[in-house]
Amino acid sequence: MKSIKFILFLTILLLLGGCSKKPATIKGRVTDADGKALAGAAVFTIPQQQGVLTDSTGFYIIEEVPPGEYSILGKFGADSTVKLIGQVKPGEALTYDLVIFKEPPPELPPPPPPPVDTVKKVVETPPPAPKEPPQLKDPILSSGVSVLHLGASDFIKKYEVESSDGLVWQLKSEKDSKLRFQGGRLFEGYFAGPYHKYWETAARKLEYDGRIWLYVHGPEKVVTGTRSISIGIPLGLPANAEIDSIVVEFGLPRFPDDYTPGDVQLRMLGETASDIADLMEWKKVDHAENGLIRKQVIIPRGANRKLDKVTIEVDSDGDAVWDDLMIRPLVYFQLH
Repeated sequence: MKSIKFILFLTILLLLGGCSKKPATIKGRVTDADGKALAGAAVFTIPQQQGVLTDSTGFYIIEEVPPGEYSILGKFGADSTVKLIGQVKPGEALTYDLVIFKEPPPELPPPPPPPVDTVKKVVETPPPAPKEPPQLKDPILSSGVSVLHLGASDFIKKYEVESSDGLVWQLKSEKDSKLRFQGGRLFEGYFAGPYHKYWETAARKLEYDGRIWLYVHGPEKVVTGTRSISIGIPLGLPANAEIDSIVVEFGLPRFPDDYTPGDVQLRMLGETASDIADLMEWKKVDHAENGLIRKQVIIPRGANRKLDKVTIEVDSDGDAVWDDLMIRPLVYFQLH
């Protein structure tokens, strides 16, 4: 009888120990003062600064939240609100709705009356300038949080790109693309090979689904064995900065039905002044996952909170002639 009680006691301890390590989940809905859902609003945990954007119904969910004392911050344009959560326990599933009140615009003085001109002037109308597509401002860069978007133009200019096939990559700026995916536009980035303008793209800025991504595209013809591309990105954080988390979204753009099957894999390395660490192990993305986006949250520990450089490695298995992959790397940090 004593042995049975002892076994039950050990089982309860093991269950409690497993729960203590399980992260929590925070979810809810963001609306305005009239109860209208706010799509595209940014919601963050404080102090860890894990963040997501609301969907078309105003719903958000923040996963992988470590235990601790938290508030949540909601931002929509220039308006924001903060709500205190308090202590978040391991494995909890909490629901917190946010209401963001819009500030009224300031009143402007009336314009002065136009001057009276008795002489009629003939004004030549210049020809209309060609319309350029508007440059997208990624919502995370307008959210007010301390974050580095490693796919933005400022970082692309600092990329250190290498390829296992020995191609020499060049930085060019292009406004057009003949790549056959739906819902995206490509801009400046790194290219090589005889079809560098369209087909062989090592690292390029992609505007897709209202956000900015890093886009990697391999050759149209299958190469022998695998083909890997390494993209080194210096962070340039100040000495008093510490990284809270790294959020990596990755997946495939939406393709036509006749795309070639295959798969691509990626991983992420972090470099400090004295060491190189594996931040994210290899993740494989199959071309059957057409339009599917995954998300990985990385919480750096110890020296990795002072990363100098992040390297993204993309590798094909040789049978995926597209080798397409979208990556959205975000580095959240705070200053001390």
